[in-house]
Amino acid sequence: MEDNSQYTTSKVQPKDFTSGWLVALIIAGTGLTLPILYLGFEVALAVGFEKALWAFGISTFVLTVMCLATTIIGNRSRLSTYMILHFSFGRKGAKIMNTIFGITLLGWFSVSLELLAIAVKDTALETININISEWPIIIIVNGTLIIMTTIYGIKSLEKLANVAVPLLTLFLGYVVYKSFQEISFAEVIAFAPENPTMTLFQATSILIGSSILFPVLMADFSRFIGLKFS
Repeated sequence: MEDNSQYTTSKVQPKDFTSGWLVALIIAGTGLTLPILYLGFEVALAVGFEKALWAFGISTFVLTVMCLATTIIGNRSRLSTYMILHFSFGRKGAKIMNTIFGITLLGWFSVSLELLAIAVKDTALETININISEWPIIIIVNGTLIIMTTIYGIKSLEKLANVAVPLLTLFLGYVVYKSFQEISFAEVIAFAPENPTMTLFQATSILIGSSILFPVLMADFSRFIGLKFS
């Protein structure tokens, strides 16, 4: 891969194509994270299990349709989102849109990092009874990982996903196992808060909003997939 540019302004060359399964693994790794689990937990507590399932289903459907469109665009063009925007907005318009995306991404990552820090802090306190500060998690651990994956591109994401996804899957399984030791499956299904703090519409909006950048950035992933979508 062109380590100096990461194909920021040029088409991905065939020598750097990768498997669609590896890209899927990377995307799965972004979903199997503590912030997403924490958000799902908060939504379920706020609206109840049944409405939470509706919110998850609707938001997943909407995001999937949007991702399909941008995935095909990225795969056919082999260009980054940065370059694709030039077709729609022109050179000057693309600069404005990319600036907006850059600011939005900074905000999105900041929120995700804070959610992850809160989730790690709560998990450490509940499981091993250790109270840790949030800022070291945000700056040292998460900040370092983001910088490294940004520098080395999709290849580093592949390596990280190969390690992180199995570990996160095991962690998720452990959480589910521990949860059902304290409460039955029937009680989980029947759960409904006495005073709901969200409506179904609000829950769905929050879930879509938390992951809305995935459709926007799917072109940056799909341009590396060797199989070309017709």
